[in-house]
Amino acid sequence: MDRVRIGMVGARFGATLHLQNLLPMRGRQVEIVGVCSRGRESADAFARRFEIPFATTDFRALLR
Repeated sequence: MDRVRIGMVGARFGATLHLQNLLPMRGRQVEIVGVCSRGRESADAFARRFEIPFATTDFRALLR
């Protein structure tokens, strides 16, 4: 089965809840590829916390 690639939109409480539900599947069925937030600091902090390789403030960049 192919992995589902997910880009998180938002980097606060709601995104954390969603990501925590996905963590048990991470690596097998789910790959978290990036996070987008309005604030650069929030995006970078969220990416570091959850070991997400890509952080941006540009939604279009996340989709690419």
